[in-house]
Amino acid sequence: MNILNFMDQIMQYDGVAVECDDIKIDYKKLIRDIYDKANIIYQNDMNGKNIFISNKLSYQWIVEYLATILAGATVVIAEEYIRPKIREEIEVYDIEAIEKVSEETKTDFSDIEYKISTIIYTSGTTSLPKPVLLSCDSIFSDIAHCSNVIDSEVIENAYKTIPILPIFHMFGITANVLTPLYLGIRLCLVDDIKNLDKALIKYKPGIMFFVPMIAKGILKKINFISKTQGLDKKQVAAKIFGGNLRNIICGGASLGGDVIESYRNNLGINLLNGYGITECSPVVSCASKRSPLGSVGKVNVDEYCKVKIEDGLIKIKGNIVMNGYGRDNVESQIDSEGWFNTLDNGYIDDDNNLFITGRDSNLIVLDDGNNISPEELELMLESFEEVKEALIHDEKLGKNQVLVAELVLEESYQNIDKMNLKDIIGHEIEELNSKLPNYKKIRKFNLRLDDFKKNRLGKIIRKEVVHG
Repeated sequence: MNILNFMDQIMQYDGVAVECDDIKIDYKKLIRDIYDKANIIYQNDMNGKNIFISNKLSYQWIVEYLATILAGATVVIAEEYIRPKIREEIEVYDIEAIEKVSEETKTDFSDIEYKISTIIYTSGTTSLPKPVLLSCDSIFSDIAHCSNVIDSEVIENAYKTIPILPIFHMFGITANVLTPLYLGIRLCLVDDIKNLDKALIKYKPGIMFFVPMIAKGILKKINFISKTQGLDKKQVAAKIFGGNLRNIICGGASLGGDVIESYRNNLGINLLNGYGITECSPVVSCASKRSPLGSVGKVNVDEYCKVKIEDGLIKIKGNIVMNGYGRDNVESQIDSEGWFNTLDNGYIDDDNNLFITGRDSNLIVLDDGNNISPEELELMLESFEEVKEALIHDEKLGKNQVLVAELVLEESYQNIDKMNLKDIIGHEIEELNSKLPNYKKIRKFNLRLDDFKKNRLGKIIRKEVVHG
């Protein structure tokens, strides 16, 4: 699958594609604008060259992203702070510098050989992030794959969505923007995330795409309003989301079953956890409301993506997998048979449902030989009403190696007497420990007021939290 197949698909729609600032743009205009911009890019001899576009989602961004790929050029996705460093490594043009051409000159895009369409930089901490090379086939195969793994009932009940995820992340591009367009779901754009509350009420979306931090934060907000104002949780949720939201697809990290059940049972909203990784364009799977709790959905459902477990690690093969990394000094995780090692731990049950158990690099190996995925315990701790974020690490306590919990407090609990709060949370941890095997018990915890330091994709920088 490539961008020409994508364009053929969206040509079938007559309705509104994008809505922003009370301006409604239908699919026909969107298609014309994409082809016109692609023609300009191609006629400026940009085929095969690298192009920076805006970092801010807008109608213009949608046109520029698709047009650049259609013209056979490569979109370079990177935040402003990293762009000067990238220019030292590769030649990159700015889309604003590409001049107009005569409208009489037309390009036959069917003759273009589509190769690398997007270079996106993975999350970095202290060093320059890795450039991931994604082909046209990878990106648009992943869009087709998304449409297959998202439950048909979800798509049928979705009419509008408000894309709020950052577009320097492939999940924000593929799932949050391009897949809705491919499925005929209207994109309602917000100029500033600060205006999201008003936008939700105005547009009344039927589906949203979140990351766990957003899903957990909104849930706790709803619970707090319900508790302090004596209101029904469904009523609070309907007021916040506009009243039409039925499904939320969440990616980026695992979600606890308690969060999923709270959305489903208390709010009447299906919170569906998915799994993906930048190197796979990025969506691999997505749960449905019939999926077992904790699963991120069925795998091996189409020809675009095959999944297997080898030595406890998730490996992926298919069109959605990247072409490789952009630096010779970065070792590829793709073997000779085309299997990409995600470095994520997981398993597949007898019904082909995928479960994520943690990140291999985060694994804690105890002196007694037991292995612990900290993510499992962190999800349990984040279910506590007082806890906003949790991080598990190990340290020596005397001669013993013990598990330690770093807990960021919810703002509403930060002014409560700390000794009293420590007793409350200590009691909750004791209850949790009573259900865990001895080697998984949390022996120590620290309360924090400030959020954990995170990378540009919102993932906790574990080493800096533990050693900072």
